[in-house]
Amino acid sequence: MSTTGYPERLVKPRYTSALLAIWAFANSLYSQLFGAATTLVVDGAKDEWLQHCCDALNAANHFSVERVFEDSYQIKAKYRMPPVWATLTIALVPEGRTATRIHARATVLPNAFTLVFAPGRRVLARFTRALGR
Repeated sequence: MSTTGYPERLVKPRYTSALLAIWAFANSLYSQLFGAATTLVVDGAKDEWLQHCCDALNAANHFSVERVFEDSYQIKAKYRMPPVWATLTIALVPEGRTATRIHARATVLPNAFTLVFAPGRRVLARFTRALGR
């Protein structure tokens, strides 16, 4: 007695992996088109800079801190000033013994304004001004 595999069972893994590949490509393309990133190196411990970044975002207009991940030293914030809505992700990494590297990435919600003016860089500039750098 021979067993045959059903075609439906063989197609599902390929279909899932193809969808995941398409999703990864679309996500990277979206980040390239509507995102901007910057890196700063500052003096001081990352604990101090985590608090300083949160205070700067809370004090700046149009920013709101959504979540602070104290264990991984990351901050998720929103920027809302119509027609620009953006998500700001900040990660702090130690740099040597006394410095901290701040990685900031802004991803903007796409609309006609964002296609023409690339406001992701402006959101990052407002964040660095709020930090005082």
